[in-house]
Amino acid sequence: EIASDSDPSKTDIALIKAKSAMVTIAEVGFDLASQGAQDWSLLPSEVRELTFTVWNNASRLDTFTVGADKQGGKTWSLVQPSFTSLAVNPGSSSTFTVTVQSPSTGQVGDLGPIITPWATSTLSNTNATPSAFTLLAIKPVYDLKISIVNGNQEIEPGVAAVFGIEIENDGNGPVDALISVAGLSDDWSWWVVVDGITTQQPIYLSPSYELNDVKYVEVNLLIPQEVGPNEDIDFTIRVDPEGGSDSNEEDNSVLFELKTAEVKIPEIIGFNNSTQMVRVEETLTIDYQIHNIGNIADQNIRATVQVQSMPQTDGVIVEMFAIDDITNKVEDGRWIGVAISASGNVTMRIVIFVEEHVQVGTNVALVLIVEGGEGEDGLPITKTAETLINVYERRDVTLEYSLNESSILGHSEVLTIYVWSNSSIAETLIFSPQLPDGWSLYCDGLNIEQSYTFTVDKSDGLRPSTASVLCKIIDSGSAESNSIRWNITNEDGDVLSTEDIEFAFVSESDEVTNIFGYALSDTRTIVFGIVSLTIIMASLLLVLARGRRGEEEEYETEKYEREVVTGPPSSDVVQPQVVQPVLQVLTTPVGQEDLAAQVSTVVAVTQPLEHHPLVQQPQGQHSIAQQHPVVPPQAEQTSVAGLPFSEEIIDGYRVSELQAAGWTEEQIEWKRQSLEQSVSVSPPYSPEETVSSPIAETKPEDEGADGLGDAFTALGG
Repeated sequence: EIASDSDPSKTDIALIKAKSAMVTIAEVGFDLASQGAQDWSLLPSEVRELTFTVWNNASRLDTFTVGADKQGGKTWSLVQPSFTSLAVNPGSSSTFTVTVQSPSTGQVGDLGPIITPWATSTLSNTNATPSAFTLLAIKPVYDLKISIVNGNQEIEPGVAAVFGIEIENDGNGPVDALISVAGLSDDWSWWVVVDGITTQQPIYLSPSYELNDVKYVEVNLLIPQEVGPNEDIDFTIRVDPEGGSDSNEEDNSVLFELKTAEVKIPEIIGFNNSTQMVRVEETLTIDYQIHNIGNIADQNIRATVQVQSMPQTDGVIVEMFAIDDITNKVEDGRWIGVAISASGNVTMRIVIFVEEHVQVGTNVALVLIVEGGEGEDGLPITKTAETLINVYERRDVTLEYSLNESSILGHSEVLTIYVWSNSSIAETLIFSPQLPDGWSLYCDGLNIEQSYTFTVDKSDGLRPSTASVLCKIIDSGSAESNSIRWNITNEDGDVLSTEDIEFAFVSESDEVTNIFGYALSDTRTIVFGIVSLTIIMASLLLVLARGRRGEEEEYETEKYEREVVTGPPSSDVVQPQVVQPVLQVLTTPVGQEDLAAQVSTVVAVTQPLEHHPLVQQPQGQHSIAQQHPVVPPQAEQTSVAGLPFSEEIIDGYRVSELQAAGWTEEQIEWKRQSLEQSVSVSPPYSPEETVSSPIAETKPEDEGADGLGDAFTALGG
């Protein structure tokens, strides 16, 4: 009932229906539990539905108006659900869906907008508590492409060929690109070079807006040398994103078609380029190989070495040859030819010998030159290698020793070692002896049990330095013969001398026996004795022959004197005789051509010589003249020139006197020839001079082979 305020008597009655007020308790959001774990990253321009849930937590049925709002992501689009009213029972839930689309320019990693769902109760006009959805983002799009920049129509076996390609990233974000090559044999090799550096894949490419989305890549391909010429080769180079799939695989690969070429290229392998050391009078050997990088044989490969020394010297001798043909050697500056099969090689050797006159400190530069094969210009290919050789020292030691073969027991034996060194350094030498048991050795006053070390000064370069080691060998107390061994090494361990000597300690009685035993056993001693004895006997025979011949000549002289003497036997009183002057036959005067030669000088004798004061008559003997009377001398002859001609005198007697004494012409001629070498020509006679002796003194004949023959004759007579 309703009453009027101005007239309370007036009233009105109406029926009013009433109920209790609605209280809304609700939530709205994304139910992760019901939809499970999903990747909410979207590709550019991709559309995705988002389903939200409305929970009615009140005690009564409620009706909601639903939708969603986005925050951020201006280029993203949001489409509201197709219905706007949703009734939800108490304690229950209901869902609605909205649609989201990513932008076409979205870049990988870009976050999507924040989607906030909402629900408003139509009964209480109260909003449900919302939960925002923030999982939207842009996922990467992989889109790589490859193109050929340069290639080859031929590939040389054994030589790396370069194929240039370009890869580009057209995706929406950075990518790691992987290069692969298909169509090659397993034993062929390839590798990737980027910016001049061999790259371990993958290759990073940025998005286009960072300006690092394009790369030039070189794919190097090496096929074995054994692959023959003119063979067809097809292979494919491909690029793919790492960890994803390319959105457009049609532009991810390129194809190369080519043939193998004929190849022959020389290569030096194993040559030592480091500085090498060598000593004077030593040999340095350098081995290396010449390799034919090719698929056909090369018959025209050649090599040479060139050397230059500082200071200059002719004492560095260099030879080069192939190991399998050492007879074919060449010196430095000369070429040596070698034929090498396809993919084959030849081992070469360079031998450098340093002669003794080369100075220590000499440096030798050696250059190896190899020519062969065929380059792109059609000319031979040249390869070189160099090394430096340093003559750093001289090692030249000469050793000798002095040691008898035996010694008397109880007496030490001296062993002396002599050393001459031309080395440029002081030599430390180790003397290592091995003596029989019980024997001992002392060197320079020290007892040596194992070794003795001594030093020889270095040479001054003009003359060798010298040293000696004086050692004494002492016996064990008993006579015996045994071996003494030793070797002498330098500090580097090089053996300079090795000796094995038989030596004996003997008793004094054995020493005497050994002397005669050695003399009888040694062939040289026997021969020497025979020769010495022969010379002694020959000398004695020659002396005897000379004595006998002298006696014979003295006897003949006395005999001749007696034959020319007349009258009674000589008495003790010797009467002086008158001797005619000695005349010299004059030569033909100038202009008288009928006298062809001079006449020999003769002595004129007009009186017998039997009582000449200097002719001693032997006592108690009869004169030869008594048995063979001398015919009186004939009248004096006249020379062709009209001058008196004196008769020839031979050994003090006229020829007529010798003939009268019974001499034949042959005997007279023999006597004349024998005296030509012994009788001097008498000087011209003057009245003031007196002949001291009419008998010329004869000299003994040559004592050569005839004298030795006379000596053997005398020994036999």
